[in-house]
Order: sequence, then structure tokens, then C-alpha cells
Amino acid sequence: MAPIRRPRVVNGPLVKPREPGRFGDLTRMTVLGLLLAVPAFLYAGLQAKLHQYRGEVVVLEARIDQLDEQRRRLDIELASVSDLGRIEELAGEIAGLVEAEQDQVVYLPRTPVAPTRDLMFLAEATGDPDGRNRP
Repeated sequence: MAPIRRPRVVNGPLVKPREPGRFGDLTRMTVLGLLLAVPAFLYAGLQAKLHQYRGEVVVLEARIDQLDEQRRRLDIELASVSDLGRIEELAGEIAGLVEAEQDQVVYLPRTPVAPTRDLMFLAEATGDPDGRNRP
């Protein structure tokens, strides 16, 4: 019987030799990836901000509508209160005021328009217990 021929095994180097230009290819791929990824992230961020601003605009428009309605109600109230006939009517009914006669002289006291419990504090603040020397 003839001897068995075994193929010759050549163990090459255990470390793969460095390919020339490999680092340049890696750099190019990284730069291209960044050039594609950065605009995508910027676009996504801008879309999120746009969505947020649109929500704020909706809230502000609702507030404007609410303020317009309030202004309309206040204009109606002002028109009803600024009518001279209505003012005379309210003065007579609520405050009990009457018109002064032709030759009548009316002296009005210089009292502050405040509830009676605050008159003591006002007198203490001005330093006059009688409340006569007010600024």
C-alpha cells in the first residue's frame, strides 16, 4: 500500500495585513453618514418645533376670541352705564341722591371712599386721629 499524501497546510500570518486606503474609506463613509443623518435630525427637530408653535397659536387664538367676547360685553355695559339718564336713575335709586336746588350750596365732606373699618387704618397711616389732615 502506498503512503497517504496529506495536503500541505501553510499557516499564514495570524494577523490580517492592513489594507492600504482602508482608513480613508472608513472616514469617507462616516462623513457621508453624518451628512445624511444631521439634516434628518435637524428636520425632525424643526418639525417638532413647528408642531409646538401651531399648538400655541391655537391656544392664543382661543384666548383672543375669549377677550373679544369679553370686550363686546364690556362695551355693552359701558354704553348702558354711561347714559346720563341711567346715571341719574341709579343715583336716585341706589345712593338716594337728589338734585340741588337753584340757590342751594352743597358742601361735600372730604372723606375717603372706603369701608368704615378702613377709616381707622387710614387715620393711623396719615397720623391724624380725627382724619382731617389728609394728603
